[in-house]
Amino acid sequence: MGWFILTQLATQRKVDGKVFLISNIYGPTSVDLKADFFHELQTICDRAGDRWTALGDFNVMLSVQDKNGAPTNVSEILQFREVINEIGLIDLPLLNRTYTWSNGRRNPTLERLDRALISQGCHYSFPTSTLRALPRPRSDHTPLVLSSYTFLPSSNLFRFESFWLRYPSFKEVVASSWNRSVFDPEPSKCFKLKINQVTETIKSWSAGLYSTIKA
Repeated sequence: MGWFILTQLATQRKVDGKVFLISNIYGPTSVDLKADFFHELQTICDRAGDRWTALGDFNVMLSVQDKNGAPTNVSEILQFREVINEIGLIDLPLLNRTYTWSNGRRNPTLERLDRALISQGCHYSFPTSTLRALPRPRSDHTPLVLSSYTFLPSSNLFRFESFWLRYPSFKEVVASSWNRSVFDPEPSKCFKLKINQVTETIKSWSAGLYSTIKA
């Protein structure tokens, strides 16, 4: 399995039969073992292909912003970033917390050592994946929850009607809906939210239009 993999799970998605690999990571604290750890991540990613999720305590930061003080080893950060970029993993943003580890002192050192890294294939298959922190127990680490959903096609499909373009109000409604603010740290998700927002607005507008025609 690997020196730095605590557990590993292969799971199959019912909707299309695709198999995804999930690895629970525990990275080394020793500087001397970091190179071996990074090499193992690369090896597992090569074997798993484009459907791999690695999550857990990596014991290394990915950015200087991952610590509330000056980082102790910038070289480690740069090496880790290089590995992640090389194997094409995406670091999921932690939505409700900045740091995941504390040394528990009165003026604590805070770091983000725990994370979830997903492959491009996982990101494509589960575009709504989110990572959140739970309340921290007595442990020095904060537990994290990775949520992923698969949306099945709805029978209530949206169908665009070309005659809507004849109504001046249609373009106004679409523009107004599109310009309403939505927020998500991922641009692709933000775009999807806007599309959904416009779709629901058009549905409401067309329902009012049809009721007027019938009257």
